[in-house]
Amino acid sequence: MESKKYLEKRKYIRFDVKTKVNIKVKDRGVGDNLQGKIAAMSKNMSVSGICFFSPVQLVRGVVLDMEVFLPFELHPLCLKGEVRWCTLTKTESEGKKMYDVGVKLFTLDKNDESKFIKYNCDQMMLKIEKFT
Repeated sequence: MESKKYLEKRKYIRFDVKTKVNIKVKDRGVGDNLQGKIAAMSKNMSVSGICFFSPVQLVRGVVLDMEVFLPFELHPLCLKGEVRWCTLTKTESEGKKMYDVGVKLFTLDKNDESKFIKYNCDQMMLKIEKFT
């Protein structure tokens, strides 16, 4: 039997980045039981998206406000995006569930946009330097 190869659909390279992310559900009715900010941890990111570990399950299509704490930045970047997918990743021994959440970014403050793109470019340069 032939194994099917995975077809990469992403436009941009993702970089493994472990950093604090605060999320807040914007859509009324979808996350009414999710009050305030939810603390999460990023897994990877690119210019167009971010993946993070979340203690709560999020529904596809939900709009999020996110604060992303990049290394060497004094203040978090304020990003907005839409949940594209959410999968159960692990259940800890204490009964806590964790989810992988993929978010497509769609709006950034101009100042935050330049910082975010610069950070991604710096990560790309570091990756390229390993091969030269």
